[in-house]
Amino acid sequence: MARFNIYLFPIFVLVLCFSSVFAQNRPEIMDINRSPIVVQPVQAILWEVRKPEIKRPSYIYAVLHIVPADNFFIPEGINSYIEKTEKLVMEVDPSESDPDYLYRGSVPFDSTLDRVLDRKTFERLEIFIADTLSPSSQHKLYNRYSPNALSRQIIADYCLGYRENEDPVDYETYLAKAISLPLKTLNTGWTRATWQEDEFSIREQTQNLLYTLEAKDSLCGLYNEYMMAYRRQDIDALSMLAQEVPDVGWNAHDFVEARNREWVKTLEWQMKIESMFIVVHAVQLPGEFGLLHLLRKAGYEVNPVEMRIPPYKNDPKRYANPKK
Repeated sequence: MARFNIYLFPIFVLVLCFSSVFAQNRPEIMDINRSPIVVQPVQAILWEVRKPEIKRPSYIYAVLHIVPADNFFIPEGINSYIEKTEKLVMEVDPSESDPDYLYRGSVPFDSTLDRVLDRKTFERLEIFIADTLSPSSQHKLYNRYSPNALSRQIIADYCLGYRENEDPVDYETYLAKAISLPLKTLNTGWTRATWQEDEFSIREQTQNLLYTLEAKDSLCGLYNEYMMAYRRQDIDALSMLAQEVPDVGWNAHDFVEARNREWVKTLEWQMKIESMFIVVHAVQLPGEFGLLHLLRKAGYEVNPVEMRIPPYKNDPKRYANPKK
């Protein structure tokens, strides 16, 4: 046994020496508790995302879903940033997505509105939609859409002035046609419908729908503030306003967090391969679980890009970019 220890001793010394050298030269591991990453304000609609070891940056462009034609705009000079990238990234392909699948999900609801609502209430709803709103609202009323999806459609039609302006602009559809880059999709459109089904029963959603109908005029004021916050590039304010929407409310942060965590997993390794122009809804950007902060935590530099916004013709002094 002593003889065995004699042979083992030099090996032990050698290992100890190499361990000491490795300990002196190993890379330092950052203590995230010692150096926390602070959540930064989100006051821009275009953001550059880069890492020192990646040659070309990617860009994140915050959009809304649908706006009135007279409030739609594309920032001046944004084409110069699009041209630097190799691929357009969106949640879904607007030209190929099945709206029934996106809005209804894969799980059927336990009842339809004509069975949940009393007869007189349902008939009043039918008349209001037929006389005032778009065919899309009628489609959602009769085809087993979630009441939350119908609430959003009603507010969009009513507040965008469907009868006065029957051609509101869908940002994602417009950009998918206007940007001549190969399109990559994140394929998470279905999560919204699934989240709604898990989060709210149909009766809870129906109560939200009835509230939406009662409060539609005040909600239009909120909706207008929401669009103006976007025009001012105040995405933090936009996010707070979005939490007041009755079909989503304060529960939205769970949905936003879950989707952003999935997106970061995909985007993180894709941005190492190619430069991308990433188009997402503005509510996904701000906050502790916003896409920008999660990318910073993943080691990326995320910085705002100054964009000039065309003046809004209905209020040019307040919303025009003051910089010339």
